[in-house]
Amino acid sequence: MKNQLRFLTVFAVIQWCSSQPVLFRVREGIPSPVFLGNLATSSDLMDAVGKTEFSFLRYTIVSNEAKVHLLFRINETSSDIFTTETLDRETLCQSSSAACNLQLDVAVQSLKSAFFRKFSVTVEVQDANDNPPRFLTSQFKLSIREGVAIGTSYSLPVASDRDSEVINKVHEYQMIPPPEPFSLEMGSSTDGTVSSVWLVVKGDVDREAAHEFNFDLIARDGGTPTHNGSVSVTITVEDKNDNRPKFGKEFYVVNVTESVSVDTTILQVSANDRDFGQNAEIVYSFHSSTDERILGHFDVGKKSGNIKVKSALDKTGGSVFSFTLVATDGGSPFLSATTNVSLTILDTVNDAPEIRVNPLFSRNNVATVLESAIVGRVVALVTVRDTDSGANGKVNCSLPRGDFLVRNLQQSEYKVIVAKQLNREVVSLYNLTITCQDEGTPPQSASSFFQIQVLDVNEFAPKFLQSKYFFSLEENNNHPMFVGRVSATDGDSGINADISYSVEANASRSFSINENSGEITILEKLDRENIPKRIFKVFATDKGLTPLTGTATIVINVGDQNDNAPVFTNVPIKFTIRENVDIGFTVGRVSATDDDLGVNGDVNYFLKDTSFTGINPFSVFKNGTITTSRKIDFEDKHSYTLEIFASDNGIVQQKSSTSVTVTIVDENDNDPRIVFPFPDNESISVPHDMDPGSEVAIVQAYDIDSGLNGKFTFSLVVVNTTDLFQIGVQNGVIFLNRKISDEDLGTHRAIISVQDRGVPQRETQALLLIDVYFNDGSRSVVKESDSNMKIVIVLVCVTASLAIAVIATLCILKYIDRTRKQSPHKVSDSRYNSSESCDSADYKSETFPPCVFQVSETGRSPKKSVTFKTEHTPTNPVSSTENRKYSELKQPRKEDSGNDLSLSPTSYHFVRPDYGKRAPPGGSEVSVVDVLEQHQALVRSMKSKGRRNYQAKDISELEPDVWSDTSRETIGSDSGHGGSDVDVNINSLKINV
Repeated sequence: MKNQLRFLTVFAVIQWCSSQPVLFRVREGIPSPVFLGNLATSSDLMDAVGKTEFSFLRYTIVSNEAKVHLLFRINETSSDIFTTETLDRETLCQSSSAACNLQLDVAVQSLKSAFFRKFSVTVEVQDANDNPPRFLTSQFKLSIREGVAIGTSYSLPVASDRDSEVINKVHEYQMIPPPEPFSLEMGSSTDGTVSSVWLVVKGDVDREAAHEFNFDLIARDGGTPTHNGSVSVTITVEDKNDNRPKFGKEFYVVNVTESVSVDTTILQVSANDRDFGQNAEIVYSFHSSTDERILGHFDVGKKSGNIKVKSALDKTGGSVFSFTLVATDGGSPFLSATTNVSLTILDTVNDAPEIRVNPLFSRNNVATVLESAIVGRVVALVTVRDTDSGANGKVNCSLPRGDFLVRNLQQSEYKVIVAKQLNREVVSLYNLTITCQDEGTPPQSASSFFQIQVLDVNEFAPKFLQSKYFFSLEENNNHPMFVGRVSATDGDSGINADISYSVEANASRSFSINENSGEITILEKLDRENIPKRIFKVFATDKGLTPLTGTATIVINVGDQNDNAPVFTNVPIKFTIRENVDIGFTVGRVSATDDDLGVNGDVNYFLKDTSFTGINPFSVFKNGTITTSRKIDFEDKHSYTLEIFASDNGIVQQKSSTSVTVTIVDENDNDPRIVFPFPDNESISVPHDMDPGSEVAIVQAYDIDSGLNGKFTFSLVVVNTTDLFQIGVQNGVIFLNRKISDEDLGTHRAIISVQDRGVPQRETQALLLIDVYFNDGSRSVVKESDSNMKIVIVLVCVTASLAIAVIATLCILKYIDRTRKQSPHKVSDSRYNSSESCDSADYKSETFPPCVFQVSETGRSPKKSVTFKTEHTPTNPVSSTENRKYSELKQPRKEDSGNDLSLSPTSYHFVRPDYGKRAPPGGSEVSVVDVLEQHQALVRSMKSKGRRNYQAKDISELEPDVWSDTSRETIGSDSGHGGSDVDVNINSLKINV
């Protein structure tokens, strides 16, 4: 037990010791040995193991791969830890930002017991400011451009400091000596140290003032003592071409004799530039506006600026040459300066004049003149040039006496004019020599030879053989294509009779003409529909000195091709007609245009062949008139879309089509149909104790017209009473208006009137026999008609067989239940207690007009009956149209074949007649089963309340109207109320609505 306790104690000590961190701090750079601390004291080891055990503990440092244990030693008995050498934080820890922590493992073991523990000791080496800032290089060179904008900054090198503490890092930079015009800007990090240094331009930098700046960039840390580092910075200013060259003089004046030799330097110009290098290299040249004559006599050295004689200056005596020289430096962009030079050529030699004859209207440098020219007409111009000055430069010109004279025009210029009437037949060509002589001593002269040709007068203009030429071309032609040829003659001879043909400018892009032969060619394709006729002019021009021209008109008639299909106008095309219009009624007319001519532009219209469908009641005449081809009934179809074609009569016919919509407007052409009452189902029975307001019956009617034509109202006229019965104008519900008195017993003839709302209004009437009887409990079967025989039979059966009927009813119920379990989809005919009219229906036939259901209730008898009534041959008011629609009822519906009522070996499906767009709100189909079940529920409710009548509003909630927009009963009935205790299961008998 004691050993276990000791073990637990030691284990607890071990766990406690392992959870105590041991941390010692020492500053770098202190010579060893440096006492770090006592492990036992720092870890409270004595308190953990006890004083007795503590004295037996021995300590040693565990070696590791990092060799950190070599930097420290521990006293094995006292656990004092010392350094063994001077610590350098920057050597031991590469990161200058994170803490420099060295990890030691110290093993502790007891000499007395088995106690052993290894401690992890952390030695944090703290930073000392023992490193100066250092630059990566000892020199830094920077080039900046002259004239750099003030505020421009340049990045300078930054120094690094290996010390880790922020205070020991670089905090300041300084330029010694501070250069003008620059300053320093420093960027600081988040810890306050300098992270970037920028040299900022504070003033104008002019290379011509100082081309280089030198200073030391000093970096200082914030430690104590402060350490510095420096880098030598040299800033070189790059030259900017901001100085223009400058000539030594603004104007140079030089005099030179005309006998000076070629290649002689007559002047040297000089310019200098304060810029440096290429910006100061100067090139000399003549200004771009310098006269070509000057450039022909003189040249300038590009580098030297020497002006030399390029060509002999003889015959230039007395001339003054003024020009501008340009000095351009080699900068980019370059700068330039100009100076003006005036060179005077001294006249030292008398030179002969120079003559230049300029013939007018010349041919091969021969002046021409018409023989009809008037006296004084100028034939040639003569220019005389004498470079001498004074009398040596004054010149006079003359011609030998004859048909032409020389007259002074202006200084140094003369004109040769006609002196007398010319005759080409005598002299057609004159050979003349003009002589010019100066007034020098001795005089100098010069001569020039020229010719004058006398021309025949062009008297006749060319004339076309026809003033108008007519040609024909088909459109869509190939091109180029020959059109025809024109021809003209000229009454002149020689060159005046040579003719050249041309076409007017407006037609030159479409037509061309051979200038020699007159053949006309078309250059483009013709489109008659665009331009049916081309008219333009052609010209015939002779080659006389004064050309004359003749004109003819060209007319080209463009022939038509069938290249256009008819195009319908006013599309989309829509017409509206009323139903029942006469056959041949004009619906409207379509129109199409064809830009072609003749038969190519004649348009015929026809209707797309729909004979195979047999549904198109329209015809289209060749002129586009649309007429009706048979009677149109809105109830059959509300609108028609016709595809009408338009075709021309070209050999290769072109055609197009369009859709025409014909909308049919409904007319009030159908009377309302009264389904109940009906001639063979026109009677109902009413007990005398029925409460006022009770529903007696519901008039059921429909109208196959649409809109207001299909809406109707009800009215009732009782022949032998005034106010016993009333009818709902909108819903057709006949209800008891007041309490029945004894005088009211008997049969009442009620004339039911149903009127639609069309114009003109249409009306249908029906007779309803209402039998008001005294209900004494002996009457249990509803009277179906006025037949006395039926009444007697029913009364006898009810009175004599009441007990038998009850027993038979119970048997029937059991039989029905058993039959339903065996065949849920088939019910035999015997399950129905039907009236004579429904019993007589031939269920095996395929014609089923609507079957009217009459459900009635006796006043007091619990016995109810259900009567079904059908008609094979409906009489008034069912029309032939209705009979046609009833014939559709014989088609069985495949989707309901699984639930059809088996009335006979053949199952039938009752389909409601088509009412056009109007559909009852109850949906598409109404099940007879639902109607009967609702009647049964109503009967049970009446039993529970001990009542035998109900309000008209109750039945209106049972089933939505399936016959008209206003009637509120699902299936026509004789009485509109009542039911049967017989649970009739008719799953498949449905009425489509």
